[in-house]
Amino acid sequence: MRFNYRIVKFIVANIANDENEQKKIKEETGRETIIGDRRFYFGMLRAQWSNVEFELILVNSLYSENHKFKELILKYDVLDMEVTDNPTPEIFKLKDSMDKFVAYRELIEIKK
Repeated sequence: MRFNYRIVKFIVANIANDENEQKKIKEETGRETIIGDRRFYFGMLRAQWSNVEFELILVNSLYSENHKFKELILKYDVLDMEVTDNPTPEIFKLKDSMDKFVAYRELIEIKK
């Protein structure tokens, strides 16, 4: 889990969406970034995970002690979850195609 968290954190910190974001990061941190598509890199990371690892990462991120990882997962859609206009961004919304996680739906999603 720590390794995956560090990779996600690395992608977020070192990949800028455009030149404006790149300049802003350079001014704030002094770090050089590259311009790229974070979703591409997250997709490469997800491709390394088996279904069981994906499931474990999802469930692990629900644990309150792992709030930093969960925040990155939600903010940057690392797990490629359902995109909604959810006014409560800390809530996961599973895609219908993610039927292997049905057992977790009650833990993951909050009904209003």
